[in-house]
Amino acid sequence: MKRQGISSLPFAYIVETKTKRGSRQSRPHIHGLAVCEDLLDATRLQVALEQALVPGLTWQGRGRAVWVKPAYDKDAPIVGEFLGRGSWMDYIIKNAHRYDVRLGKRRVFISHSLTDLIREAWAVRRED
Repeated sequence: MKRQGISSLPFAYIVETKTKRGSRQSRPHIHGLAVCEDLLDATRLQVALEQALVPGLTWQGRGRAVWVKPAYDKDAPIVGEFLGRGSWMDYIIKNAHRYDVRLGKRRVFISHSLTDLIREAWAVRRED
């Protein structure tokens, strides 16, 4: 992320090994979120993740290895299923409590910059 110039980008992720409904095992995969001030930061994050997770990736006949999608607060559903950031948070942590021998206990990561941002938001909220 440092090479892409986004080392202070607030982000969090969880590694999970369950299917969408949580009933069966799947390959390990990551769900996460990042607070991007502009679309270029989201693109830089996508490139940084692809370089870190899929080194030597070639684009011949492949789709993206990492998908970065916006989560807006809207009344209309996003891709039919999810509504805004709140629902996305529910979705990414849905299997956080399920233990997997392949991963151990450390599967959730929250960056220091996101922790600071959350503390600041709660401080503002408490003042109201």
